[in-house]
Amino acid sequence: CNLLWSTCYGGSLIDEGYGISVDNANNIFITGKTGSLNFPVQNLGTAYSQASGGSNDIFIAKFNSSGVSQWSTYYGGSGNEEGYDIATTAKGDVMVTGQTLSPNFPTINLLGASAYFQTLYGGGGAFYGDAFMLRFDNGGNRYWSTYYGGSGEDSALALTTYCGHTYVTG
Repeated sequence: CNLLWSTCYGGSLIDEGYGISVDNANNIFITGKTGSLNFPVQNLGTAYSQASGGSNDIFIAKFNSSGVSQWSTYYGGSGNEEGYDIATTAKGDVMVTGQTLSPNFPTINLLGASAYFQTLYGGGGAFYGDAFMLRFDNGGNRYWSTYYGGSGEDSALALTTYCGHTYVTG
């Protein structure tokens, strides 16, 4: 194996990548958490873009196969969030899951009645609140984001997609 490219990517504080996925076009998607207010966000066009909202936010980043940054953003509310896993679908959509402690986590349901949708924060403890799931198209346009949890501590640790379905565990 030969190294094709590598990079350092982050801001001035703690940034941790937890999940990575490659789509059918060899684009690389990474998610994790960042505490940096100067994390390198990038919006090339109509992609979703958010400023830092809490002490730790989810980050989502896309690179092409040559290592050129295509899109990156913070994602979260006023509390702590962590993106634990990321997967791509056969048509190139991007799914992210993890945990949030934010009562104002940005939810949206453009998928209609066929998609699970929880708008209210269920709660939790000091370390874990609710699990979440997000869906973007390959260009970074968001069209689904939901809490997934009850009144206890909930966290989604991994996900995969297969035949148009998404499977989450945690």
